[in-house]
Amino acid sequence: LVRRFLNQNKIVEGLRSGAFDLALTYSAGLRDTHKSIALLPDLYPRAVLPADHALANREMLSLSMIAKEPLVLLDIWPSNQYFIGQFEVAGLRPNIAYKVPSMELVTAFVGQGLGVSILVTLPEQIQTPNGKRVVTLPLDGALLPSSTVVAWNRDKDLTRLTSEFVNHCKQEIKLPKHIRPFTPEQVLH
Repeated sequence: LVRRFLNQNKIVEGLRSGAFDLALTYSAGLRDTHKSIALLPDLYPRAVLPADHALANREMLSLSMIAKEPLVLLDIWPSNQYFIGQFEVAGLRPNIAYKVPSMELVTAFVGQGLGVSILVTLPEQIQTPNGKRVVTLPLDGALLPSSTVVAWNRDKDLTRLTSEFVNHCKQEIKLPKHIRPFTPEQVLH
């Protein structure tokens, strides 16, 4: 078992080439040449705001409430397309002010008051790497889900060992307490 944190392009290529037997990854960007099994319930993005932002005390936001705000975009494929797609599905165009390559930079920029963001996997309150606080708030409306899966090449059969690993993952991987699963109004129809 090799533990690597790779971008989605390298994961997809590793599965295609046979360099990886399995990958724990997001379903976004997987091709029809892969099989996958969901490991967690679908997750949906949350708004990320500076703790002192005018909207930070609300219980829930809509994408329309933050679409004109400067957006700090996590600019890693396929996350960047996934987040932009959220606005497109809502008929909105985000005001992209910054494109950054990590969640830590997203929260640092937001914490400095340079904009807002949307992310899937952050706690409700977080202290940024630069010591500032940001808050995350659920978004309402029709949102696209983010699925965490175990994936493999469709042309390769699972071995006994990889099959046991997949079953172990299905039984043991649990949703972290600070991440909430979807609510019915968030499901895209």
